[in-house]
Amino acid sequence: MKAYVFSREPDLIKRIGGVSEVQRVFVTIAGGTPTEDLVVALYLTPWGNDWAGVYCGARKNANDFTVGQGRWSAIHGFSLPPDLPPQYKLIRMKFGMCGRRYPRHERDRYGWEYSYPSFAAHLAHLFAHELYHYRREIGLESGGEQAACKWSDERATTVGFVVSSKRLPCKRRLRTPAIASLPAGVTAAYFDRMLRVLNRLTPAQLKDLQAHAGARVNELDRRERYRAVTDHVLQIKSLPSGAEIHIRPGVRDTFAGQAVTKIGNLRSNRRVQVRTPDGKEWRYPISWLSLSADVS
Repeated sequence: MKAYVFSREPDLIKRIGGVSEVQRVFVTIAGGTPTEDLVVALYLTPWGNDWAGVYCGARKNANDFTVGQGRWSAIHGFSLPPDLPPQYKLIRMKFGMCGRRYPRHERDRYGWEYSYPSFAAHLAHLFAHELYHYRREIGLESGGEQAACKWSDERATTVGFVVSSKRLPCKRRLRTPAIASLPAGVTAAYFDRMLRVLNRLTPAQLKDLQAHAGARVNELDRRERYRAVTDHVLQIKSLPSGAEIHIRPGVRDTFAGQAVTKIGNLRSNRRVQVRTPDGKEWRYPISWLSLSADVS
């Protein structure tokens, strides 16, 4: 195993005990694991206090050592180690050293909370987690991330690094509501991502969104009512003269619930001329009329 420590500020390396201390931690954790083709790179940055690790797998080109995106984009400025083998398996780790003090409590993305008394314990635990993934690739392990969390905790404690850990209660995820149909161009996966974004909003942001959503719902309801009224008007006016139509039962009218005869349309879209059962002709509001007798 080869181990390298990179930092643009040499004082940061001295602050953690130097390269020799880092190598001691790695060798202690990796004891019993065949690491002949393993390369470990540790990066210390003067900004931020985040930390991360990743098992990158096999590398067939030395130049892959400095290829990284996102949180690993800062590694581009470092030169290749002169003794880097042409082919290797790579573990990367990164610590932001701004305000980093120990003892320290941390939470990871997998639902675990840790207590580290020292940087060495933190480094050992993180390296053990990534080493688990390396061991899985060479056939010594078979689990996923939760298994890696448990194994790294046990391994670090076994070889003398004090690490306290506990599994946090799982947050109950909101189920994606069933939707009869989605708008054109919107997939179920996209809708699920929208819900994930909603789950991260603050109460104030949700109130703003609720006001916007309420206004949108009211607008859609208004359009739906207008469309229903327009369709009803077209249905009544398209009937020929002599057609039988009905006065809605709920209307305050002498002939409510009874059939009337359409005489003809009027210039206004609100009324048509009808003949009631007593033989008289009236201009009835279209909203009072229906095609069937059981519509109130």
